[in-house]
Amino acid sequence: MRCLPLLALAIAAPLLLGQLPGDVELEAGCLLVADREMRDPNFFQTVILVTKYEDEGTLGIIVNRRTDVPISRMMGEWREARGRSEPVFLGGPVEKGAVLGLLRSGSKPLMISDRPRMQKLLADKVPADKFRLYLGYTGWASEQLENEIEAGAWHVFPGNTNLAFDPDPDSLWSRLIHGTETRIASAR
Repeated sequence: MRCLPLLALAIAAPLLLGQLPGDVELEAGCLLVADREMRDPNFFQTVILVTKYEDEGTLGIIVNRRTDVPISRMMGEWREARGRSEPVFLGGPVEKGAVLGLLRSGSKPLMISDRPRMQKLLADKVPADKFRLYLGYTGWASEQLENEIEAGAWHVFPGNTNLAFDPDPDSLWSRLIHGTETRIASAR
């Protein structure tokens, strides 16, 4: 029970310290929170970790779409996946069959696309709060994401590893969007 206040603080810190829209630099490691008005079913109520941000375009993974399918069933052909009951996440609408890993590594999460490395992490029994598997990813062409942010489709949050590995990903979007709307209202 002592950890609960610390967990609440870790989750609330970006909301309390977070910037107003336009104040956070778009870069690898930041989080995108879909606006309430986002109607695209691929991104409705999503939180996306930006994993690559370059002039050519942007890549990311949706961190709050947990499935009911355990790693052991989804990755049944991987010997290292046997007995793993953690869920697979849906990372985005691009290449839905691509398996990607997200590893908690220092201050920024590390995206892994190398199958042998993912298998080793599973064999080493790295826990779900440090390693997750995703199917697919998100992607934007050059300047496409910037235009969507300018149009109000996304709120940009500073990078936060705790949020990328949030223990309750199903409620992550609602918590973040509520905090964003509260900050916007209090700034007026």
